[in-house]
Amino acid sequence: MNANWIFLGIVLCVILVIGLAVAASIGGVFYLILRTNLQRSRAVFDDAVQSWSQASGYQLISAEKADRNTAHPFRDRFGFGVRRHGDFGGVVHRITVEANNRQASGWLFIPLKGQGGIQIGSGATPVFADWRNAEVAWDGSMT
Repeated sequence: MNANWIFLGIVLCVILVIGLAVAASIGGVFYLILRTNLQRSRAVFDDAVQSWSQASGYQLISAEKADRNTAHPFRDRFGFGVRRHGDFGGVVHRITVEANNRQASGWLFIPLKGQGGIQIGSGATPVFADWRNAEVAWDGSMT
């Protein structure tokens, strides 16, 4: 076998390994950025749920964000064909609160609305939590 072919094969393998390493590094950077933004958004949202409970006269005991598969009273607000123009769905939290030494648990739905203005480019439309239209579906009476 010719030495030139062996050298060419080694060079191509090195280029392939370097390309894969660069692609993995870029992917890792995007993953870390996305993960940091999700954690920051989750912390901001948790603080907002705490503020909402205090403004509503409750002491928040626990709040967990419901995942997509959780059965909750607001499931009819999600899915294909449900959204209207300017409606971006919402976020559902399972909450437990206390007021006057009595506890209640239920589901908190915070609708998301798009911000006004013209969006140029392919970026995502900025949304904000519409706390004025937040709804609670309590499991039962306070105990």
